[in-house]
Amino acid sequence: MKIRRRKNNKPKIILYSLLSVMILLIIFIAVFNIPGGKKSGVSSGENTLTTTVIAKTGTTDPTDEETTKKSNSHTTQQAEITTKKSATATTGKVTSPSDWNMILINKNNWLPSNFSVDLAYVDSNYQVDKRIVDKAKKMISDAKAEGVSLVVCSAYRSVKKQTELFNNKVETFLNQGYKQTDAEVKAATITARPRTSEHHTGLAMDIVTKNYMNLDDGYADTAAAKWLYRNAYKYGFILRYPKDKQSVTNVIFEPWHYRYVGEAAANEIKTRGICLEEYLNKLD
Repeated sequence: MKIRRRKNNKPKIILYSLLSVMILLIIFIAVFNIPGGKKSGVSSGENTLTTTVIAKTGTTDPTDEETTKKSNSHTTQQAEITTKKSATATTGKVTSPSDWNMILINKNNWLPSNFSVDLAYVDSNYQVDKRIVDKAKKMISDAKAEGVSLVVCSAYRSVKKQTELFNNKVETFLNQGYKQTDAEVKAATITARPRTSEHHTGLAMDIVTKNYMNLDDGYADTAAAKWLYRNAYKYGFILRYPKDKQSVTNVIFEPWHYRYVGEAAANEIKTRGICLEEYLNKLD
C-alpha cells in the first residue's frame, strides 16, 4: 500500500501573495498618480513635465501622453510669443514722424520688415532719405567752398544689396579655410549682416575725398575727414562710429561713416563726445 505524500503549497501561496501585493501597488500608483524617480530640489522656474510609468511594462499612461503633448505645445507657443516680443523690443522702428531721424539700427536692433523710405539723389550715383538730401548737399557744397573735396562713396543700400555684400565677404573667408559659422562671424566684423546696416535707412553716408578713397584708418588724417569731424554736426550729421566708442557701438572705427540725426541731437552728441546709443539711452 502506497502512502500519498501531502503537497507543500507554501511556495504557491507566497507567489500569489507577492503578485497580489504588486497588483495592489500598481493600482495605488495609478489612482494616486505618484511620479516615479522625481528628484527633489528642482527650481520652481523649470518647466518640468511629469510622466506616470506603469510598473513592469515601461509604457506611458495615455492620459499623461496627452498632457505632455499639450504642455509641449503650450511651451512652443510661449517661446514663439517670447521671440516675437523680443524681436519687437530689440528692432529699431519709426514710431512717429517726429523721431524718424532717431531710428537705431545695429546688430541688436534690426530694420523693421515693413520699413520704407522715400529717396532722392545726393549726387548722380547715390541716394539718401529725401528729407536729408538738402542738408547733405549743403554740407558738401560748403566744404567745397572751403577747398575741401567730399565724395560720397556709399549711401542708401537695400537689404538685397547688403545680403550680396555680406555673402561675398563670407565667401572670401570660406575660401581662406574658415568654417561657415566662423566665416559669418568674421564677415560681420567688416560688413554688417542684412537688416543691421544703417545704410538701409537712407540716413547714412560713407564720405571720402578725391585724394583718398580708401576706407581705412588712414582716412582720418585727411583734410576731408578733419573738416567733417569739426563741421558735420552743424548740418545734423554725426561721426557714427568713433574710435573710443567701439565697446558701445560694436563697430570698428569708421571715420568715413556719417549719420543724420538732426541738428539738435548732433550738436549734443558732438559736444558731449558720446555716440548715438548713449544719446538714445539718455532719452529712455
